Amino acid sequence: SYLTRTHGVRPAHVGKSERRTYYFPPLIDQYAKTLPPDAKGLVFWLIEGHVFSQSELTYLTRLAASDARVRFVVEVESDRKLRWRPLAESAA
Repeated sequence: SYLTRTHGVRPAHVGKSERRTYYFPPLIDQYAKTLPPDAKGLVFWLIEGHVFSQSELTYLTRLAASDARVRFVVEVESDRKLRWRPLAESAA
């Protein structure tokens, strides 16, 4: 929901009387508004992608396919050299 929907964030606990929730716009929309007019799109580089489930990787693949201005780079393995492969392969 951080990427595509308005989401609420609660501050650290400072007492029982403090019950505030701050709402933030979707990250994709927020960053897209700040792009220069000649930009080709957004790239989200996600480290420690090995903690993502297969369904989360599949969701990122579908989100990139449905929105042409967004691409994701997810580091899913630890290795001494860089190997590129499509996210759909990692999700499968």
